[in-house]
Amino acid sequence: AEYESVEDIWDESGFEGIAWDADSDMLYLLTEGVEFEDNDGEEINLALLRTVIFDGTATYMEQQLCAIDFEFESDNKGFEAVNIIEIDGVRYFLALCEGNHCRKSDAGRDAGNGRVVLF
Repeated sequence: AEYESVEDIWDESGFEGIAWDADSDMLYLLTEGVEFEDNDGEEINLALLRTVIFDGTATYMEQQLCAIDFEFESDNKGFEAVNIIEIDGVRYFLALCEGNHCRKSDAGRDAGNGRVVLF
């Protein structure tokens, strides 16, 4: 995918978080759950992470797209934000779950049980 500006990135439906890695000048775009089929034919919902770079000509280019190995109960639940941290020279992503317990319905409304996932 190509984007003319960061505003175009925000305007595309489904991006729940954007993180920027200053060392690599790379943007990371996080989406909510997307339906996949596992090896047993069961539907599962995984968030997607895209890497995007600026190509120097006023266009942002998507370089990679990968599914995050963390299942959600539905395709309208997922992560709400993403950030990059570094620990002992290794970069990790931190993502905030949309619902408490990383769940939907009643469990997702159980106050005080927010979750952050490290990957």
